[in-house]
Amino acid sequence: MARVNLRSLVIAYAVVMILLISEIEANQEEECQGNTDQLVLECKNYIQKPGPVMDPSKECCVQFQNTDIPCLCREFTKDKDIEKILSMEKWVYVAKYCQCPLKSGTKCGSKLADAFSWNFFA
Repeated sequence: MARVNLRSLVIAYAVVMILLISEIEANQEEECQGNTDQLVLECKNYIQKPGPVMDPSKECCVQFQNTDIPCLCREFTKDKDIEKILSMEKWVYVAKYCQCPLKSGTKCGSKLADAFSWNFFA
């Protein structure tokens, strides 16, 4: 019984990751610098909706540093559905932690970054 539940959990997780990658790539109208697939693979645990805010791994930071984060934020702003999967609060936290913070006033999804407190305004 436990094996079936574990298998179902693994399949469900794989489906969520495929949807996450597909959603980002399908809605990326402008070509943002970086490898979105690799960023999602390395950072999924730190940017997805469920779960607590956590300090990202070194590998995740490398992907953030090699990606045009403001460009992806512009794309997220165009597609509100991405926020069903990604937490914009976690996205900005990871960006700041990885030494690529967003400028004050940058819109990321439905949120507006405040560079002084690194919080969001609705």
